[in-house]
Amino acid sequence: MIGGAIGNLYDRLVHGYVVDYLSFHWGGYYFPAFNLADSAITLGAIGLILQSLFESRRGAKTSAAGTDEENTP
Repeated sequence: MIGGAIGNLYDRLVHGYVVDYLSFHWGGYYFPAFNLADSAITLGAIGLILQSLFESRRGAKTSAAGTDEENTP
């Protein structure tokens, strides 16, 4: 994510705007143009969300297992 942010910052400082070079369309629908930095930011955000979800699920299982062990004689 940081690499993507730095890439976009570089474009803004050097060119005055972010250079978008990937543009996709299907029929009459055009997906918003983006660049590699945008992709890195998006994938990083998705990765953080997934990591957060999996860690919260793992934490719930660990604390539930800890509770069961405390109650076992």
